[in-house]
Amino acid sequence: PVLGAGNASCTEACASIGRQCTVATLAALNPLVDTVEELGFLMSSLGANCTTYVSEWGTGTDVPNIQPDGTCYVSDTDRDSSTYDCDRVPDSGGVLSGKRRVCCCNETLPEPPETCENPVLGAEDALALLMSTLGANCTSYNSGFGTATDVPNINLDGTCYVSDSDRTEQTYDCDRVPDSGGVLSGKRRVCCTQCWGQGMPAAPRRVPASGGSVLWPPWLR
Repeated sequence: PVLGAGNASCTEACASIGRQCTVATLAALNPLVDTVEELGFLMSSLGANCTTYVSEWGTGTDVPNIQPDGTCYVSDTDRDSSTYDCDRVPDSGGVLSGKRRVCCCNETLPEPPETCENPVLGAEDALALLMSTLGANCTSYNSGFGTATDVPNINLDGTCYVSDSDRTEQTYDCDRVPDSGGVLSGKRRVCCTQCWGQGMPAAPRRVPASGGSVLWPPWLR
């Protein structure tokens, strides 16, 4: 994800980093910007701060975005592909002047999944996006251990372990140190600071480069 300049389209924002915006990449981002909590988290990761939220314009072709006064516009959960527009320049004038779009560019996001049963962590595409925001890169995926208490995580070789969509509380363990030894040595867990509700964890914390279960201070907030 990239936060565009004031009054810039996503086409311009992606071009500024040598990439292209597509409807598919905008759609792939939507599961991470369709609630107040998710959008606030993502904006923080991009160096912005939402002070208030507006949900009434969730299918606007320039949504999600942020105004200079910190007002963030939240995307609708179920959007038609016709509501995404890379070329759309944000509304401007008055308090709207300088509005900045949240954009996605090719070679950064995978194609959106047909279903996203476990937002953020349960689908390969969503896990890849989350790992990318945390500075990691999934090169392959393993879904065979989706209820293991150290999942989701990433091996040093880039193998990402995907979480199951329907997990019981007993399958989560804050104290679990990732399996180690051989190719598993240095495995890094994705960890969270609190719960947002509906079983989805909150703002992930950056995992130390040294691996293991110890966390840096919260990367966001």
